[in-house]
Amino acid sequence: PLFNLRAGVLLVPFGNYNLNHYSPSRDVISRPLVSHVIAPADWTDNGLGLTGEAFLGDLWGFEYQLYAVAGLDEEITSLGTRASRQAFGADNNGDKAIVGRFAWNRGGDLELGLSGYTGKYDDEGRLRLEGWAADAVTTLGRLSLAGEYNTLEAEQALGPPAVLEGYYGRAVLDVTPSAWRGGPLFPETSLVLVAQRDWVEIEGPLDGIFERNQESRTTFGLNYRPTHQWVLKLNWEENRTKNRPLHRGDFRGWLASVGFQF
Repeated sequence: PLFNLRAGVLLVPFGNYNLNHYSPSRDVISRPLVSHVIAPADWTDNGLGLTGEAFLGDLWGFEYQLYAVAGLDEEITSLGTRASRQAFGADNNGDKAIVGRFAWNRGGDLELGLSGYTGKYDDEGRLRLEGWAADAVTTLGRLSLAGEYNTLEAEQALGPPAVLEGYYGRAVLDVTPSAWRGGPLFPETSLVLVAQRDWVEIEGPLDGIFERNQESRTTFGLNYRPTHQWVLKLNWEENRTKNRPLHRGDFRGWLASVGFQF
C-alpha cells in the first residue's frame, strides 16, 4: 500500500544501515563508524508517521518512510551523537524532529536512497540539528556493492555549527566453489570475500572547545554460511585516528564471530 500509518517506537530512517542492522545478516563484524558517530544504530525513537511503497512497471519501484519523532537531545559531543539518543517516552524540548527516507529500487539488483533530518535538539528548543544521508546497494553477478554517506550540522549558541560527516563503502564477492552448491548436506552454503572502508570526522565547537577528530578503518574478511541461518565470520581490521578517538582508536587485529538467525 502507498499509505500506512506507523506509530510507537520506530527505527529512524536515516541511511540504509540503521534499517538493516541485524548482526547475523551483516557482512562485516563491526558496525560502520557512521553508525557509532553520526547515525547511532540501533537508532530508535518515539514517533508517528507514514510509510509506503509502490511499483512502477515490472522492475522499478519506490518506498518511503516519513516520521515525526522526539529527536536527538543536546548530548551531542566531540565523540558524536551516540549519547544523544533519548529514552523511550522522553522528549527533552517538546519540539518534534522530522526524519524521512525515499528509496528507488530495481528488482533486487539496485537500491538508491536519500534521507533527511531536521529538528531542535537543545533543552530550550533554540538550536537546530539537520542533515542528510545518501545510500546505495547494487548486485553485479557475484559482486555486491554497498555504501552510505551521512552528514549532520548542529547549531551552537556561540560560534559556527559543528559538522559531523562520514561514509562507508563495502564490496562483497561470492567465491563459493561450484562443487559446494546444491550439496546434500548444505545446499544453501556460500563463501564470500569482504572489503570495507570507513571514515568519520567531527569538526566544531563541542564540549566547550573547537576540535577536529577523525577516525578511519579498513576491513578485509571471509564469511562462510553453511545455511541461511548460520554464519561464521573472520575479519582483519585496521583503525587509525587523528586527535581524539571516536570509537576504537588506533587498533589493528583479527575479529571472529558466529551468528544465527531464525
